[in-house]
Amino acid sequence: MAGTPKLMAENIAQWKPDLVFCHHGLAASNAQFQEKLRRSGIKLAVYLCDEPYEVGETALYSPSFDYVFTMEPQTVEVHRLSRLNRPPVVFYLPAAVNPEEFKLQPYDGRHVPALFLGNASLVPRPAYLKPIEKLIERAKIMFWEPPKKTSAQWVPLSSHPKVYSSCVVGLNVHRSPWITENEYRTRVRNRLPHKRVPAGISLVKSRPTEWGTGFYNDGNLSSDHVNPRFFEMAACGTLVVNDNQRSEVARMFPMVPQAESPEHFYELVRYYIDHPDEAEEIGNVCSSLISKQHTYRHRAAEVLIRAGFREQGAESLRLSLGVPEDYLTPQPSELLKARSSSERTGSSERWSPQFGMSSIRTCGSPRDTGSIDVPLLW
Repeated sequence: MAGTPKLMAENIAQWKPDLVFCHHGLAASNAQFQEKLRRSGIKLAVYLCDEPYEVGETALYSPSFDYVFTMEPQTVEVHRLSRLNRPPVVFYLPAAVNPEEFKLQPYDGRHVPALFLGNASLVPRPAYLKPIEKLIERAKIMFWEPPKKTSAQWVPLSSHPKVYSSCVVGLNVHRSPWITENEYRTRVRNRLPHKRVPAGISLVKSRPTEWGTGFYNDGNLSSDHVNPRFFEMAACGTLVVNDNQRSEVARMFPMVPQAESPEHFYELVRYYIDHPDEAEEIGNVCSSLISKQHTYRHRAAEVLIRAGFREQGAESLRLSLGVPEDYLTPQPSELLKARSSSERTGSSERWSPQFGMSSIRTCGSPRDTGSIDVPLLW
């Protein structure tokens, strides 16, 4: 509708905000919308939550924002390079959760042995989840074909905490970030001449050996981030078994199970179903860590600090959230330095339950270690 972006900006400007924080940002990249806000002295920030799957598109419009936050550390440099002569104010900002909604729940009465909620059909999830459904009695895989919102099977967001708190083991397999075969044909091999390539991206040069779910991942970037599903499950105190393809899982939550293969995934799920006391202990530690460092309030505070508003309300933030240095997210250059010591899982070492238990008993204050995200047990 003509004029709508300008009218929206005028309404927002009446509130006289210091910063407008835009989720995803495609609609908010409208030139009229941004021009009106900037004339009122208002800064704009964007949070890109579908990276690297959409980076081939988001890197085209992210430079129009004053500040860029991305859920994926692998795309920070892409967005910085895409800004050309603009200030490189791009930051990695992980997912988070609202602990008032996703509350710690005891294990007594949990009746579902293993559970997945989401689109189970995305690569590589079927290879991990089908054996669970077949071999573990009463396991729930929700869903192979995601239901429509009008369907009786649809699980509204308000029901997610109850669902996540009903299981002994939560299942989390990150979707493959690699470009899809169809998008490789249309966006890379047969790319139209007028379709601009973002300055920070180099199109994948040869046919990939593996296809994924990255529909706009034109550079075929890998992925490190932890998906929101993990934070929501873990905040409920649920032990979550993960794949080991995301390095940020190992850095932020070294005590959680990370499987190197579908077979290993099944072994870990089976182990924690048979050892619910260990599952609950790890789940409690993860929930505590999330409440101290990974809530929406922590992320909102980080956005304000990164955008230069640190002095405004600094004392109240410190009293309610703790010292910022304890929850500010390490940026990619810091992550590379930390991984040699903090990344102890993956292809070089098979994750074991013994490692999980030792992790929750040996971690302490982040000031005593090299990692900002070491779990706090005090």
